[in-house]
Amino acid sequence: MIIPEINFSFLNKKEFFHKLKIENIEDNTIVALCGHNGAGKTTLLKILSGLYPYEKRKLIKYDSKWYISSSRVGLIDTLSLKDHLNLLKDLIKKDSTEIESLIKSFELSNHLNKAVWQLSDGQFIKASFLLMIICEPKYIFLDEIFNALDYSSLLVIKEEINKLINNSVNIFFSSHNLDIVAELSDRILILKEGEIVFDSINDKISLGEDLKNIYLKKA
Repeated sequence: MIIPEINFSFLNKKEFFHKLKIENIEDNTIVALCGHNGAGKTTLLKILSGLYPYEKRKLIKYDSKWYISSSRVGLIDTLSLKDHLNLLKDLIKKDSTEIESLIKSFELSNHLNKAVWQLSDGQFIKASFLLMIICEPKYIFLDEIFNALDYSSLLVIKEEINKLINNSVNIFFSSHNLDIVAELSDRILILKEGEIVFDSINDKISLGEDLKNIYLKKA
């Protein structure tokens, strides 16, 4: 996947990204975005996913994309998960048995008829993730979703992410949890004030302690 240089500003103010360049990303790759608050992680995810218009074009020219955020965007507050399943029925690529299995794994069986606004943050993330999986998008963007999950839910989500990457999916995610970043990522970008200050494809590192030391020095 080739991403051109990115120049971006908010409402014609000073550029936030200036000639930001991400080297080509291989298919079936999990890319993590790290950095302090305000570094540009969410903005970059929204540009790549198409939520923020970029020069009236799509950086990733593929319609099958899905964005999930801890800020609870993407679902309709007054509708239930069951309502969303009905709305997306023409896009759903899993059979009913697989869907039922996922609902059970995500512990959402008792929440199917609740309005989205009644769901906890963790339940919202799981509901969004469930809808994403059954629609089988090609590109997935996850913005700080892990902090809202309890331990058992986190294990389920990580298991599903590993399944997705084996099915020709590209995943971009942001997180402050460097242990999760080290565990899940094929490639790590550290952002600081709108610039990429570290790209793991250019440095041979031992993920884990080395990543934490690099983050402290770079971010």
